[in-house]
Amino acid sequence: MANLLFVKREPIGVFLKRRISRVWPALFAFLFIICLTYPVPAVHIAATFVFVQNYATIYFGHMRQIDHLWSLSVEEWTYLFLGAIAICARARNYPAFPVLVVATIVLMINELVQGSRGQDYYSIYWRTDVAGVAILSGAVAFMALREAKSLPSWLPIVAGACGMILSFRHFPDVIKYSAGTICFAISIGSLHAAPVWMCRILSITPLSWCANISYSLYLWQQPYFKAIGHYPKSLLLAGAITSALASYYLIEQPARRFLNERWAQRSRFLRSGAQ
Repeated sequence: MANLLFVKREPIGVFLKRRISRVWPALFAFLFIICLTYPVPAVHIAATFVFVQNYATIYFGHMRQIDHLWSLSVEEWTYLFLGAIAICARARNYPAFPVLVVATIVLMINELVQGSRGQDYYSIYWRTDVAGVAILSGAVAFMALREAKSLPSWLPIVAGACGMILSFRHFPDVIKYSAGTICFAISIGSLHAAPVWMCRILSITPLSWCANISYSLYLWQQPYFKAIGHYPKSLLLAGAITSALASYYLIEQPARRFLNERWAQRSRFLRSGAQ
């Protein structure tokens, strides 16, 4: 997202439309089917539509089959925040990087403060103003490292390994989501310096295929995961993958192509009319 907004300077309208075509159709289909299967309170349905399911969970209780949508809420609102930074930077003609750094530091300080208050895990780390630091730190790392030509090839490996170690449960949450997050951000931001063998592993067909269906798989894994103990795990895994494939090929991709083509046609029509 940082590449689209701050390097390629993609028009904000195009950026938002692509996010809508990518996220909403598959999400609405998933929620519709879940509502047919489970009694979902109206507050959770409304919260999902406006991407505040994380706060609905905190204040109105958990809804097991859609709890995972808290992270999508964090993601979408943080992307909007990045878009707002891009709009201001372009309008005022100033570099966005310092603003990203300051925003990341502010959110990380907020995370440390929230974490020191002794509240429960969900009341702290499911909040957009806390969890959003992961996306912002990734944007900062990308912007800082994208043009570096002398990075050591071991950096993404070591940084990623440190992030994994700091994610172990015996580390306090405040360490996981501060130092651990920074390590992951550095690892991803420096992937262009990774050794050839690592790039080849990350490019193998099964991983690329999983990346393609990752959003639909993210949506559908939760209800199957919550059914562990009631059905065989192999059956649940097969069900999750089958549902993800159906979502990807029957809803996500067709809707994405349709919407993007329609919006592109409208843009061409408006440009031709203006000329």
